[in-house]
Amino acid sequence: MWVFGQILDRYATEGYGPPVGTLEAIEMAARTGALAGVVLNYPFPEPDLAVHEVAAALRKHNLSAVSVTPVIYGREFRSGSFTNPDPSLRRKAVDLGHEAVAAARELGAGHVKFWPGQDGYDYPFQVDYATVRRHGIEGIRDVARNFPDMTFGIEYKLKEPRARLLWSTAAASLLGIAAMGVDNVGLVLDFGHSLFAKENPAEVFTLAHERGCLVDIELDDNYREDPVDAVRTSVATLRLLEERCERIPLDELAAIQERHDALAAQRLIQKVILA
Repeated sequence: MWVFGQILDRYATEGYGPPVGTLEAIEMAARTGALAGVVLNYPFPEPDLAVHEVAAALRKHNLSAVSVTPVIYGREFRSGSFTNPDPSLRRKAVDLGHEAVAAARELGAGHVKFWPGQDGYDYPFQVDYATVRRHGIEGIRDVARNFPDMTFGIEYKLKEPRARLLWSTAAASLLGIAAMGVDNVGLVLDFGHSLFAKENPAEVFTLAHERGCLVDIELDDNYREDPVDAVRTSVATLRLLEERCERIPLDELAAIQERHDALAAQRLIQKVILA
């Protein structure tokens, strides 16, 4: 939903556009004519906005809630959410996770997504890595165990806003998920974050998928253009690429991959995609 919002960064602290409320953003998402669902943050920016009002707006515009993300990355959690050195703030992050589940159920969302963007560190010797990792794993596991019928996804990112995040790469995140010992937590693969971590997103896809840990895939950006038109154009591009990819002769590609023939693979893809 933030793609339809004001878009702030450290250079344009006043934002690249006017403030946009939750209900207005839902209306803008519908106007694209290209979206079936949206990702929502909870609590909503408007303190008096109820979940049932958001649910009604989604129904009005024939949109679904894909997931709900608890806001565990704001100023209050500047020193961490699940990994905060203050036990009361760690507990508050867990409580927000519980509240997000309730909101997700009322909205009919398929999963709850965690983006623990403040769980990490900025300087050498600042934290004990093992302790931070234990707290991060225990916090999410606490929420997941209380709601075994809900799916949870962790969106990882190498860094920013912290110099280094706990959930930094696909491999580190999958190890953390495995240590939880639950079967309802998986990975949210953000295409841009994967590239940022110097990963191959396609390889990460297979890594998570073969472990039964792939919850969702996100392709997104911070737009400065008209957000409705930008989303519409981006979706059209993705649909074109998807249509072209459906033409790839998979048996022929598999035979090429079996012999690791790089040039033959490039020629085949060029023929299909660029034809």
